Amino acid sequence: MRSVFINQVGKKELNSLYTDKKLSQRKIAEIFSVSPSTIKLALRFFEIKTRNKSWKNEELKTGAITPCKQCGKPTYKKGSRIKNQENVFCSQICSHNYQSVTRKKISEKIGWRGQRKYRLWRKAVISRDKNCKKCGSKNNLCAHHVLEAQNFPEKMYDVKNGITLCKTCHIQVHKNHNFQVP
Repeated sequence: MRSVFINQVGKKELNSLYTDKKLSQRKIAEIFSVSPSTIKLALRFFEIKTRNKSWKNEELKTGAITPCKQCGKPTYKKGSRIKNQENVFCSQICSHNYQSVTRKKISEKIGWRGQRKYRLWRKAVISRDKNCKKCGSKNNLCAHHVLEAQNFPEKMYDVKNGITLCKTCHIQVHKNHNFQVP
């Protein structure tokens, strides 16, 4: 089938459709009722240079040139990515470097609350108390240090130093500083 098509269509005709009229391989395939892969094979057979998306006019492009988030190198960003507000990187290396630095900054911000010991302590306090000790709620539970963790680091992971509060009561406790342990 492909060899029949190549014999029927001449190099000039295919070249004029693809190069001069700038029809896509798919459009040419529709005209001749063949598959796009057959057109691709014919282009290769006739040694017609295929084009990539950079052949399009600047007016047709919907994106913009923006700096790489990591190194600042100007990089073309597609219109769909601008809408989604995704970060732009000039290469995968820059993307990886940016993400590793970002992960490090996040872990530094989280500090001791991101550690496994703290998560286990929090889980133990909440499972012991089962509900908020101030209002009795069972929703949005938090573990609160009775003696502040910053001032008493030795009691930071002591389950006896923890109390379960709902998120609302926890915020009130930190605002008012007048909560008495029941």
